[in-house]
Amino acid sequence: MMREGQSDISVRTVVRLVSEQFPQWKDAAVTPVESHGTVNSLF
Repeated sequence: MMREGQSDISVRTVVRLVSEQFPQWKDAAVTPVESHGTVNSLF
């Protein structure tokens, strides 16, 4: 969970970004990873 004022990134957004930027990985599974940090969203 991000702190107030920070953006949550959805799986859908990550899938879209990966597909656009790395087409060779467009079919890779994307799974969020629970993190206690708030600087990065992990997938």
